[in-house]
Amino acid sequence: MSSSFKIPSRQGEDASTYVALAVLGLALLVSLAIYIFYIWLRVFLRRKPKTAISTIQGFRRVPFHRGDGGEFITDECTICLDEYEEGADVLVLPCKHEFHPACIERWMAKRHGACPVCMCIYK
Repeated sequence: MSSSFKIPSRQGEDASTYVALAVLGLALLVSLAIYIFYIWLRVFLRRKPKTAISTIQGFRRVPFHRGDGGEFITDECTICLDEYEEGADVLVLPCKHEFHPACIERWMAKRHGACPVCMCIYK
């Protein structure tokens, strides 16, 4: 009496496992590519051309005096919002906006050389 005993086939299970692993691997590669692109984009966007020091030094420096008859638009720096001290140097851009020299130098170095008030570009 020989009875045939069949071992169930696992080919279907093996194929679906390989497909699942392939999809998982592909998803991992796509995620890695997106992450690398994100890091590259952040680095690229931080590489803004710096405004030349000579450009900033070419702006007019004027000592601040209250009640000068309209020489100054405001009594405070629009970057740091601190009031100007009497007699302290104020840097005036060609667009007539004025700032503390240290504030506008930092601003220009980080923001492509544009005025923070009117966005006029100086290079």
